[in-house]
Amino acid sequence: MILIRHGRTAWNLAGRYQGWTDVPLDDVGRTQAHLLGQYLQREAPQLGPYALLASSDLSRARATAEAIGRAVDLDPVVFSDLRERKVGEWEGLTREEVVKHYGESLTCSKGELRPPGGETWGEVRLRVTACIRRLLRRIRSGESLLIVGHGGAWRMAIEGLAKKEGLVGQSVPVASLTVLEGPPWRVLLLGRRPFGD
Repeated sequence: MILIRHGRTAWNLAGRYQGWTDVPLDDVGRTQAHLLGQYLQREAPQLGPYALLASSDLSRARATAEAIGRAVDLDPVVFSDLRERKVGEWEGLTREEVVKHYGESLTCSKGELRPPGGETWGEVRLRVTACIRRLLRRIRSGESLLIVGHGGAWRMAIEGLAKKEGLVGQSVPVASLTVLEGPPWRVLLLGRRPFGD
């Protein structure tokens, strides 16, 4: 299974929480999506065969999945359960703005903090992991599942599937690949960009 984080957006560049706000890819993000597709096409003999391409329904993930789909000849199937963590009132704010308005302890929490109008990490882990398990039932042994989504959602999926904890504070870079093998699930590659910045 290959978890792919979407290409860059203007809010990624500015360090703004995106959550469920539908921020499109910027020019760099569109180029990154194209490069991810080329890489996955080239590496199909080692990583594939690709049986299914799924995506979050947010446009930054969908556009990345569409570029990959053109390269690997798969139409993306879209699922809202693959969305990023909903951070409610924090969406559109930088970390510094959240600290100023809501306090340092809110952004440092690794536990079950719920941003006003948002989700806890545990809720994200349950939602995303359940969706991935449903998708895995649609492929056969030896086939690969490609899923395009979001950094926070992927950290929670890894915690839920591979039982690898402590990923909340770690970064999964935009336009990166995380490769898991299983079951039982283990991480072979975490947040690697197959091309330069």
